[in-house]
Amino acid sequence: MKKERKKISPRTILVSSVVGIMLLTIAYATIVSATFNSELQISGEAVLTTDLFCDNPFNHNALKCRILADNGGQKLINEKVAPNFAHIATTDEGIFKTADQYTLSTGMSSYYYRGAVINNNLIFAEHQWKIIRIAGNGTIRLLYNGPCPENNCEINTTGSNIHIPGGTQQWNTAHRDDNKYVGFMFGGANGVASTSLAQANANETNSNIKSVIDTWYENNILSQGSSVTNLIADTIYCNDRSIISGSGFGDTNTVYGPMSRLLSGFTPNQSCYNPNDRFSVNAGNGNGALTHPVGLLTADEASMAGAVAMMANPNYYLNAGQTYWTMSPSSFNGNNARMWVVFANGSLNPNAFVDYTFIIRPVITLSADILYQEGNGTPNNPYIVGEVVAGLEAELSQDLFLVNENVNIKDFLTVTARINGKPITLEPNDYEVIGFSTAEVTTTGVITITFRGQEITLPYSVRNIAGSLVPGAVSMTYTVSPNQINITITFNGQLQQFWYFFSENIEDMFIPHAQMQPRLTGTGTAGARVLNAPLNPDGTLRSGYYYVYAQRNGNEQDAFVIIKID
Repeated sequence: MKKERKKISPRTILVSSVVGIMLLTIAYATIVSATFNSELQISGEAVLTTDLFCDNPFNHNALKCRILADNGGQKLINEKVAPNFAHIATTDEGIFKTADQYTLSTGMSSYYYRGAVINNNLIFAEHQWKIIRIAGNGTIRLLYNGPCPENNCEINTTGSNIHIPGGTQQWNTAHRDDNKYVGFMFGGANGVASTSLAQANANETNSNIKSVIDTWYENNILSQGSSVTNLIADTIYCNDRSIISGSGFGDTNTVYGPMSRLLSGFTPNQSCYNPNDRFSVNAGNGNGALTHPVGLLTADEASMAGAVAMMANPNYYLNAGQTYWTMSPSSFNGNNARMWVVFANGSLNPNAFVDYTFIIRPVITLSADILYQEGNGTPNNPYIVGEVVAGLEAELSQDLFLVNENVNIKDFLTVTARINGKPITLEPNDYEVIGFSTAEVTTTGVITITFRGQEITLPYSVRNIAGSLVPGAVSMTYTVSPNQINITITFNGQLQQFWYFFSENIEDMFIPHAQMQPRLTGTGTAGARVLNAPLNPDGTLRSGYYYVYAQRNGNEQDAFVIIKID
């Protein structure tokens, strides 16, 4: 049922790291365990276990630490014996520890939910999610579970709302007759056969499912602005195309890595063997092939959550009563590229042809430093994040230079907020400005900036008001067409100078008139002038700011206008 969210008062939360409160003289440090328990031996005596980062009281407000605390605490979880992955998990088994892709470099374990857990629900960005695991770099991986308008909704268990709109979708459209189609991206055009492993795995062309997910992300996450996207981490989404047998290209029968781990070995893991299969946005974090930081659940993650190949399991948190895609390849056999899916009965199934249609549940990853706000993860009290605003600051880049009606005061503003302890520069659409309009502007005034219940006031002054500085002496009006600006000048007596200056940046408008180049000089009468304005290759006006200045009888009588072209 829906829960009435109480308004959270902004607060400042001090966040530090373990290293930040320790001073250690290290003579040497060596890893003393091959099982990634992250114990470092220091000077041959003291032992620091980085897996206990949540024991540091300065980290208690981190969401990852709250999750572990709500499930027995990090120390107790670390001592639990790993489950038998040959058996389905039908009861609430809580959280377990394992190594993942990041463990060797960070010294931290990954922590995953398993079985019929009910306390892994989270609300973020007006959507609801299931927490899959905390990764070894501290980020938090989430599985889509439906919309949540205004961050207030009932938590879904099954039904059409647990997947993104659009119904069922193919992994890849039209073709399944090549190994390359198991790829989240692949080499060459759709329908063109691959002739080498490198070509098949070249990450040049989007699969259909990647295109669908990208569009969903743009419309539902990216559209909410930097206050949301800055809380999403760019981490690895694994499309494991490691080969057990076969060539991995063309129409050669091939078995991929997840098959040996999940169909017979029952040894799932959270590492991604081939660098080319580690999908990320930034090349420093993975292969750099993604457009947006979004992917899918892996079959290994589903196994760790409680699924087993070909064994029904209606009683664990990933069972949705509908079949949905994972990101894990299965095999190529009999002219058919196949993927792993979470089947409608809760089993893992390796026999989904890539042109079958199933629902999509995207996966995103929250930043490692995201803070806990409220909740305990249960359906009636899900975790809430992303709304702790601990401060709002704003500044004007300079005094306002009032221009025509196309220019917004936000062009001059820089607004920052601390969201979940992280300073973020807000996009213009993220905040509102009250108390200013070009129709009622005065030379000085005060504006109010509001963002998520916070507000700050800021004085402003207008350097000049568009029009004539000496009323009745010189004035200008203008019209704009796609390829020219027409200026009509009205004045009494002799026109001495007429300038214009162009720049893509509003800040460049504040230059001395002497630095402008005259475009028209001498005497004249009232009339129209056409600016020799810079054009794009297609003949349209370049986007930017056009400062037009007319002067009569020295500097005593003049007029100006600044025209913004979008």
